[in-house]
Amino acid sequence: MTGTRLAKAATHGKAGLDAKVGVTPALTTDLTLNTDFAQVEADQQVINLTRFPTFFPEKREFFLESSGLFDIGTPERVQLFYSRRIGLDSNGVPVPIIGGARLYGKQGPWALGGFEVRTGGGEQANDVALRVGRDVLDRSTVAAMVADRTAPHLAERGAGVDLDFPLVVHGHNVEPHFWLMGTHSREVA
Repeated sequence: MTGTRLAKAATHGKAGLDAKVGVTPALTTDLTLNTDFAQVEADQQVINLTRFPTFFPEKREFFLESSGLFDIGTPERVQLFYSRRIGLDSNGVPVPIIGGARLYGKQGPWALGGFEVRTGGGEQANDVALRVGRDVLDRSTVAAMVADRTAPHLAERGAGVDLDFPLVVHGHNVEPHFWLMGTHSREVA
């Protein structure tokens, strides 16, 4: 007598969703669910012997479009919001992004941007950033931004204003750029 052995087939899968919705002709919403960044180009390895962090350029598509809208301060030196920290736990280990929503665009002289991203894994965190900017004079802008990160044992908040006034003085471009930021971190029990 011969026996028939049935093999149990295991199926594993992961589904995700990315959507872009035009709210108005000038405002767009991006939605992401169960985000997969497998096709994102890897960072170049860098040895950093300073006490200052290395800023890597953002390569994830969800964070790239209109990313300059979320700049306050001097990018890659002193900035209130750095999207590359989203998707990392407190030890720098990658964690999955469960979902996120982002609204951005311009309404007349106003530039608007806001998003919320939820990460999972061992340390669930929630990141929120809101920024409002206004064009003044010919090429100048005034902007204000708040950012919030809530993780299991830490709450971090920051706010800032940014004033950018490009000028032409005696045929030379001069760009006074002023910003003021403040942050607050506290451990959550």
